[in-house]
Parts: sequence; C-alpha cells; structure tokens
Amino acid sequence: MSGPRHHSPDTLRREAATWGPRPAAEQDRPKMRLLDWKQIDKGFLVGRAKVILPNGLEIADIGIFSKDGRTWSQMPAQQVRDGEGRPITDGRGKSRYVSSIKWSTRELQDGFSEALIALVLAEHPGTIPGGGTHD
Repeated sequence: MSGPRHHSPDTLRREAATWGPRPAAEQDRPKMRLLDWKQIDKGFLVGRAKVILPNGLEIADIGIFSKDGRTWSQMPAQQVRDGEGRPITDGRGKSRYVSSIKWSTRELQDGFSEALIALVLAEHPGTIPGGGTHD
C-alpha cells in the first residue's frame, strides 16, 4: 500500500476549478445549533425548540414528542380552521394541524429529529424521556 498522495499547487487549483472546493472535514462543517429550549411536558409534547441551521435559517416552535418509548421532532404547525375560523377536528375530536415546511424524505426527517434531540439532551440532560429513539 502506498502512502498519502501529495499534489502540486497547480494540480490542486486545476482540481478545484474542475470539481469545486473539497468538502470541509466533518468537524469543520457548520452544525445546527440550539437557540432555545422550553420544556412543556403536556400530553406527548415534551417541549419546544428553536434552532439555527448551518445555512442561517432559524426555525422556532419545533415540537419534541415522546410516546411509548419513541421520541421525535415535528416542524412547527398551525391548527387547521374552517372558513368561519373554527378548528377542524378529526374523527376522534382532536384538532388537525398542518405544517408549511417539511423534509422531503423520511430519512431527512429522522436525521433532523436525531440531531435535534441530541442537541437538547447535550445542553439539557434528562429533559427528554427515552431521548433519541424514533420510529
């Protein structure tokens, strides 16, 4: 096996011009940051978080839920209302909610939930029962 390859500055410039800059090392990449956490403990709702993503987007009012040993996050949502402003409910009488933002895949949603729950637990240990397990 050979050792690490060394490239001349000219070669590196040509590669960067062709392929773009090399990705930063994992530890150098910006990470999501927790800006606020409010523990609520009402029903399955454990609390609400506010984060800033590496691209600068701030998302507030992200719900963290826990039920039957599962824990997950849910993007902010608003109660659905009819034309007269009354809440719309499902067959069980529970209010319906809709979010204006969502992840494009379940894998992205799960990864976001895991990262957010880890952030909350790192800064506020013990505040999320069963923290980190999702379905």
